[in-house]
Amino acid sequence: MDYRIIGIDYKNIYQDNESSRSINIKADISDPKMVHKLIQCYRPIEIYHLAAFHGSSEDDKNDFKNINKSMEVNFYSTLNILNSIKKCSPKTKLFYASSSQIFGEQKSLVQDEQSDYNPNNIYGLSKSLSTQLCQYYRDYFHLFDF
Repeated sequence: MDYRIIGIDYKNIYQDNESSRSINIKADISDPKMVHKLIQCYRPIEIYHLAAFHGSSEDDKNDFKNINKSMEVNFYSTLNILNSIKKCSPKTKLFYASSSQIFGEQKSLVQDEQSDYNPNNIYGLSKSLSTQLCQYYRDYFHLFDF
């Protein structure tokens, strides 16, 4: 398949390469109107949602300082993407990059799709909520059922 890649970056630090088939767009994925406009305009075949915000994993004391930013980037951006796919591009497939942090402290060394979520930090909680949100949209709105 002949792909064109559209990169979205909040700071737009990547330069477009005229010889490549990619473009970079400065956009805030926590803005639902902006996300809707982009998905409506491009109607992508696939979206790879790799964005994440994580404070230092070394300093859990500052975890709650970052709760708003974590939820904004890790949860609400996912909600914005899912809503926009549902409304204007229902054939778009979404790859959501979750995290092993959704499992937190586990008794088993191996986790899989059947493992219980047990996040023990804000980052893990926000990624867990987004993972469950993707499942909800798949089940309730039948997104990605093709």
